[in-house]
Amino acid sequence: MISSPDPMASPAMTTPGPIIARIGLLRSGSSACFSGSILTSILVSPVVRHTPKAAGVTSAADGPVTRGDYSASGLDTTQPEVAGLRALARKGSAMAEPRAATIIGDGVAGACADGQFGAGARIAEPFGVAVGPDGWLYFCDLGNHRIRRVHPEGRTVETVVGSGRKGNTGDGGPATEADIEQPYELRFDAAGNLVFVDMTAHVVRLLHAASGRIETMAGTGEAGFSGDGGPATDAMLRQPHSIEIAEDGAILVCDIGNHRIRRIDPETGIIDTFAGTGEQAPTPPGGSIADAPLNGPRSLAFDDAGDRRELFLTLREGNAVLSIDMRSGRIEHVAGSGQFGYAGDGGDARSASLAGPKGIAVSGDDIYIADTESHTVRRIDRATGRIETVLGDGENHDGPDGDPLHCGLARPHGVYATPDGRIFVGDTDNHRVRVLR
Repeated sequence: MISSPDPMASPAMTTPGPIIARIGLLRSGSSACFSGSILTSILVSPVVRHTPKAAGVTSAADGPVTRGDYSASGLDTTQPEVAGLRALARKGSAMAEPRAATIIGDGVAGACADGQFGAGARIAEPFGVAVGPDGWLYFCDLGNHRIRRVHPEGRTVETVVGSGRKGNTGDGGPATEADIEQPYELRFDAAGNLVFVDMTAHVVRLLHAASGRIETMAGTGEAGFSGDGGPATDAMLRQPHSIEIAEDGAILVCDIGNHRIRRIDPETGIIDTFAGTGEQAPTPPGGSIADAPLNGPRSLAFDDAGDRRELFLTLREGNAVLSIDMRSGRIEHVAGSGQFGYAGDGGDARSASLAGPKGIAVSGDDIYIADTESHTVRRIDRATGRIETVLGDGENHDGPDGDPLHCGLARPHGVYATPDGRIFVGDTDNHRVRVLR
């Protein structure tokens, strides 16, 4: 029976009326009882208010609250507090409050040797993060000109790309001997190859999983705009910031300096403009990728439904999140008023102020944004359209780990969501990679 603000500290409350409780994740087979109402598989972040139904009262709204694999049963869904539940948990989780923890980094910029233990190993300015096919966490160790991996529970760290020297060399050779400059974002294709953007080298490069060798996929190494309709290796990019892999294997690149998304065909290697006119201007909702401008396309993430039909995009200068229907090419407004700031939690995401968002991830009905200049990670509920902060307090500082809403971040750039509900974050200026779980 959970019936008080601290369910571990108070006995069951049997008097009628609203009750408030902090609860966490309930994996399958667990349940919580609120004054006679059974709840199953629910995550409420951070507080739920539940008003018990009057005896004998039923309505069409009675019964389970369900969203995909998520459910909460035994609730009177006519109650506004119940209707306003901000997040529902996945099935199968141990009961625990959401918690922020450091995976790697000690808060001081440095260059740890391979083999060091994760939490005590020093890194420098981590940007993009992603979990690889092997289950390890990969991250762009930008300040050290490397891409590295660490066991998600914080075990030893290993370099997978980069010699540690700043440069743009090494094609055809071992990836660990290649020079790279500023790796911003990484993804894995269906074959397990690691694809990444090197922002200041103006290229997209690929680490072959089978051979461990590296090659350039796009870009000449010179900043500019050219090459549409020809080989991607002959095309010029201008500060590519992020990538995604489409269902057909095409590589989509946020060519932010050209205010475009470029597409590299997986079969021919031909590059074209996928979205954006090159004009830095607001994007009208309901427009088409063929003729809509993009104001600083910064990061990309597909939905995780399997068909990758919907592509989500953050606009750094536009302070917004857009969605692109991959079949129709239609663009819709998801979040952000266009005004720089940190406001709007609990309300319509489209009216909220964002602060230079630079990372995005999608898991089920949730969209996660690294809202960099507000020093937070924010979540958009796709079912309700509401936005909330899930990590960070809006101030630039470091931690402490624990309560995610009191764990300070410093300009987070990368965010990655796993199907089991873990959220990995490149906490850039704190020189840490953190996880919310």
